[in-house]
Amino acid sequence: MKNLMAFINKSLRRKVLVAVVGGVFLFFALTGIICTKSIRSLLLKEKYNTIKAISGKSISQLSSSLSRTESLLNTERTSLERIHQYPRSARRTIVIDKLKDLLENNSELLSIWADWEKEAVDSLDSKMLNTPGATASGKFCATLYRKDNLIEAANYNSDDDEEGEYYTIPKSTRQIYVSAPYFENYEGEKNYLIITMSLPIIVKNEVIGVVGADLNISQINQQIIEQLKEEDGRFFIVGSDQKLNIYDNEEEIGQEAPKVLLKDNDNKELVDAIQSKTSGFYDFIDKNGKEYIAYLTPTTILQKGEVSILLIPGNFVTTSNLKIFIITLALLLTIGLLIFYLLIAYILRKIIEPVNKVNNALKELGEGNYAQVTKVDIKTGDELEAMATSFNNLYTSIEEVVGFTKAIGTGNLSATLKSKGEGDILGNSLIVMRDNLVRSEEEERQRKLVDERQSWTEKGLSLFAQELRQDYEDTNTLYSNVIKLIVNYIEANQGALYLVKEDDDKKKCFEMVACIAWSRIKMQKKTFLLEEGLLGACYFEKAPIELTEIPEDYIEISSGLGGSRPRMLMLTPLIHNEEVVGMIEVASFKLFDTYTKTYLKRISESFASSITSIKINARTNELLAISKIQAEEMQAQEEEMRQNIEELHATQEEMRRKASYAERYQNAIHQNFITLVVDSNMVVLDLNDKAKAVLGHDTTSIIGKPLTEHVHEDDWQTLHSDFSVAQNNGVVSSKLTLIGHNKQPKRIQTTLIPDNEQNGNIAFIAYTLN
Repeated sequence: MKNLMAFINKSLRRKVLVAVVGGVFLFFALTGIICTKSIRSLLLKEKYNTIKAISGKSISQLSSSLSRTESLLNTERTSLERIHQYPRSARRTIVIDKLKDLLENNSELLSIWADWEKEAVDSLDSKMLNTPGATASGKFCATLYRKDNLIEAANYNSDDDEEGEYYTIPKSTRQIYVSAPYFENYEGEKNYLIITMSLPIIVKNEVIGVVGADLNISQINQQIIEQLKEEDGRFFIVGSDQKLNIYDNEEEIGQEAPKVLLKDNDNKELVDAIQSKTSGFYDFIDKNGKEYIAYLTPTTILQKGEVSILLIPGNFVTTSNLKIFIITLALLLTIGLLIFYLLIAYILRKIIEPVNKVNNALKELGEGNYAQVTKVDIKTGDELEAMATSFNNLYTSIEEVVGFTKAIGTGNLSATLKSKGEGDILGNSLIVMRDNLVRSEEEERQRKLVDERQSWTEKGLSLFAQELRQDYEDTNTLYSNVIKLIVNYIEANQGALYLVKEDDDKKKCFEMVACIAWSRIKMQKKTFLLEEGLLGACYFEKAPIELTEIPEDYIEISSGLGGSRPRMLMLTPLIHNEEVVGMIEVASFKLFDTYTKTYLKRISESFASSITSIKINARTNELLAISKIQAEEMQAQEEEMRQNIEELHATQEEMRRKASYAERYQNAIHQNFITLVVDSNMVVLDLNDKAKAVLGHDTTSIIGKPLTEHVHEDDWQTLHSDFSVAQNNGVVSSKLTLIGHNKQPKRIQTTLIPDNEQNGNIAFIAYTLN
């Protein structure tokens, strides 16, 4: 016992549980048993009385509907028994009007009718054949029914003289007739569950007809179902023949009640009570396994020997147990709280002070007042001391985290924090945050570096393009400025530009056309064979050459204080249409990075195209100058011939020679250049074989057609502008794109020359750029 008490005293939780739970449990148990037994019997009695009242209400509703219908029929019968007071010719109409009025004012009736004996209503049966309400023999049978919310009269045929029990029974018994519920289809509409009720019409102690009505039991049944929704109840009636007369599932009405209600003999007690008509409460389980309390009552609603059954869910009664529990719980809770307060008051006084210490410290910590929080000192030997120790550990951890976050906040991403393991979510998250910040900082630095280098490359290309657009008198100045721009922009030390040309022997070679900071020895040699040295290797490989080990006799960067070999040499070919047209050579004391090499490669691509265009333009201008000189000479000779008619014979030979020269010149142009002649509307008048070969068409498909059909639509504006200048006796050169028959574009350099005969024709002289 002593050891047990020592074990309990070492744990605050054990002290509270043993002292409070033990006492309160005993009190609750004893009080609950007493209260539950006394209250349960009262509540069960109340529930059963409620079930009886609900059953009586359902029976009363069905009985009242039948009684009301019987009363309406009695009233109508009394009115029809006085039909002979009206004129004979109006009796049938009056009967129909009375029936219609009764049906219109009673919505629960589906139909109403009055069948008369032969000659009973007006002795006119033989004269009323084939009239409304007349059977094949002329017998008057007035029947009205509802259809689509309207009231219509029934039509009879030769088979309508047959009389059913609704007529024969009241006629023979002179009593009211009430049928068992059955289904009827009204003129193709849905089946209705109905009850037929009829009364004999008696005049002078003789039955002269029967008045009856069909009562809509489906409507009444639905009203009962709606009323029982709140209790989730069910109501049905079993006739004396043990068949279901009223049932919430109308599809099973008319079936034998034992067959419908029995389920694995679970409901046998109820079925036996139905057969014996024994009133009382019984258990019932439906086909879905739901439990009900069944209240059975013998009754006479439709016919003698019936029983009515009300089903109420079992939880309707079991809720009484819930009420018992709630009432008992409330009572026990009130008393238990008092006992609980008395039992723990002493214990709380012993633990409230240390708990407040920890609580106040946690409160200050939670509100962010870290500077006002200190470690707590509690020595109780139980959970309170363990709680204080845990708080002090938390305080130390927060202190470490605060120092770490301050360091991170000031930008010291090298600060460290020791993780306490996988469960240290905060510490691990802060470490991950620091690592992400370090990674983000590095990624941002790399991104800025990429952007700066990309911007550097684009700026260099822009400066190069501006330089190419400058209007220089000679190409040597352009080449010198370009190589100077490249060397300065990439911060190299030396640079040179070589172009491929033909020497006097028509052999291709490299010619240095520009250089910067080149040594005198290097500059002494201006031309190089294609197969010679690094230039030749770069030419044939058509790929850049990078050297970091420079041969001693190849190149040297010199200054006033001496000379030294560069650390890197790079040769970049200038390639246009797969042909090397030149070479850029640069040398530097520093190694070139990837972006510098990319810049040189992009410069070479653009520069190669420009050099090709410059050469072509120079050649074109040279040919045009020659053509102009020849034209001027021929003009001067012609003038001299007119002025010196006397020297005609002496100069004829010279003229023929010059004419022959001009013809050869024109033939040379005709054979080597594209020539076309168009009229003032730009319709092709003539073209040479070179033009036909470029366009890929025969003469008939080109002559007589607008030139614009063979010029790319992007150059139409340029064509029209140049054509306008030529029409004003100007000579203009430009680049156009021709479209051949295979839709392949061909870029040409063209010169437009007006016809001197003032006929508006324009000559095109051109050559392909590729």
